Amino acid sequence: MDTKHLILEVMKKTDIAVISTFGEVSPESAVVNFAETENFELIFDTFLYSRKSRNIQKNPNVSFAIGWNDKITIQYEGVVRKLEGDEVVTYKELFFRKCPYALRRVNEIDLTYFIVKPRWIRYTDLNQHPWDVKELNF
Repeated sequence: MDTKHLILEVMKKTDIAVISTFGEVSPESAVVNFAETENFELIFDTFLYSRKSRNIQKNPNVSFAIGWNDKITIQYEGVVRKLEGDEVVTYKELFFRKCPYALRRVNEIDLTYFIVKPRWIRYTDLNQHPWDVKELNF
């Protein structure tokens, strides 16, 4: 199986990830629900007043840790931006298809949606000896 397919399969198997952003003094991490596109973009929602949202406004560089079940992980680095206009509808549909329970928050004030474009992704299968490590650069 090629690297791109392996990575997408891991991403599709889970709907939660840890996002890390640059805080005022130190890195900050949080768990988020996410959906992925076939182009390895990640979509997630958060409130505008959250720490991650405030951090993203100051520095759009983020990283994610995805998957840890089955000893297979994805490390992901990318650049995030807030979704605007018509694209919000398109990406929200994708997000809610994968994370239907997130619909309970859809009418919350200040809930906003973000998309992350990847720069670097690493797949690691810890079940192999030596570990099976594959990378994608964008």
